[in-house]
Amino acid sequence: MQWATNQGHSFRLTGRESLRSTHTQSLVARPLTSVFARLRATVDAVPTEPAHQAGVVAYYDTTSHVFWHLTASDEGRRLLAMERRSAVSASRAVLDFDPGAAGPVHLEIAFEGASLRAYASLDGSSWSPLDVPVDVSELSDDHAGLLRFTGAFAGVATVDVAEHAWTAEFSDVSFVTSEPQLEDGQLQVVEAVPAGQASS
Repeated sequence: MQWATNQGHSFRLTGRESLRSTHTQSLVARPLTSVFARLRATVDAVPTEPAHQAGVVAYYDTTSHVFWHLTASDEGRRLLAMERRSAVSASRAVLDFDPGAAGPVHLEIAFEGASLRAYASLDGSSWSPLDVPVDVSELSDDHAGLLRFTGAFAGVATVDVAEHAWTAEFSDVSFVTSEPQLEDGQLQVVEAVPAGQASS
């Protein structure tokens, strides 16, 4: 695969079209087998323009996904951003987390029953939540009354819509499923925000 290179414990993905594209994407993902699961990945990339994006994604299809990624401002400053797309709405937001000018960033997405949340860390030990929980039903087969049947995926992706040449390195990618945490015999509820109420 010319767009993916295995580096032993890590691999590199060369960006292609956006996750909305039905043509060429640089996306490596696995299907969800539990509503309680976590994906972690370390992303090492230096984007220089908004067209460069690399990070972790909760993915259903081209019309329904949430992509937390490193990118750059028009001035070239490295940022952490989120693209959220469902069958009925879409939004983009720069997140309140400073990834610095260079160096690896640890990202995690956590499926917690009816909600989905992302976290970031510079050292892999101290984690910061990113924005608000997402309503995971947006990634379900029956969202918005559509006929869909693939199920959701969790993975990593790289985008370079301008030249299809920019590359990001991913390492320490892990995916684990877990049992829900009970408090006093009751399942803890995390309130998720519907797509139409997400910050932009």
